[in-house]
Amino acid sequence: RRGTCVPVQQMTIHASACPPIRAEPAPFASPTMKASGATAAGSRQSGTAPTQSASAEGLPPPGLSPDPRVFAGALTAPRPVVLGAPVSARLARARSSTVLGVGAALAVLALGKPARADVSSWASVASGPTWLDDGVEKRSVASLQMNAGIGLPPSLPVVVGGLFDVTTHFGQGTDLGLLSRFATRGFALGDWGGAIDLGGYERFWGRKSVGFEGKLVLGAPWGLQLGLGGGFGTKDAKFFGITLGIDFARLTVFRTVGENWFPNPYPAYRKVE
Repeated sequence: RRGTCVPVQQMTIHASACPPIRAEPAPFASPTMKASGATAAGSRQSGTAPTQSASAEGLPPPGLSPDPRVFAGALTAPRPVVLGAPVSARLARARSSTVLGVGAALAVLALGKPARADVSSWASVASGPTWLDDGVEKRSVASLQMNAGIGLPPSLPVVVGGLFDVTTHFGQGTDLGLLSRFATRGFALGDWGGAIDLGGYERFWGRKSVGFEGKLVLGAPWGLQLGLGGGFGTKDAKFFGITLGIDFARLTVFRTVGENWFPNPYPAYRKVE
């Protein structure tokens, strides 16, 4: 409102440190302060601008307590906080350790040679006759064998990997096997080669058994392969089978033969000429 005196803005002070500010004039106000208050009141009645308040003379504004603690807290600037020598030393050591770590990592990345992490893989389906002997009865059945697995990169002369085997004997049941494969580079790349599979199996049908199985796989171009294998297990279980099938991984992504009339533009690995 026009003609109203606005007190000087003060800094925030803890209530526990200073008494509350009273709105009425101090009882021990000086004659100069009283004159200033009267002048301000007259200015409000006449509508004219108030004259310079007593605060210009170094006195507190009208209506405020002249308690020295109030003005001491309001006019005192906060002291700057200076870090001690131990804290500064720790910060310097932390910065230097970070810089050295980042530099070492960049040096390793810069000096390291680019490497390819393509692995070998197999996904085959084959079928053929199997001769089963469960210790009680001997029989010959048709079987369907499915294998899937991965191995080391095909750039190696001998590719070692793991294989999951599922063999279904029609009219009987299914055997599950977990095998280790040792294959030549040519076999892994869909060319002429061979592989040996060794591992264990478990039979969940008939006279259930657990045992060992092995297989020799001969590979030809275009993913073709011929398997000869057998095994033996608990409860006098024995079996032997011959399968003929195709490996779709050797036919597609790993094939490096027959590209003159059926190219493979993006093989997983290409032999260095």
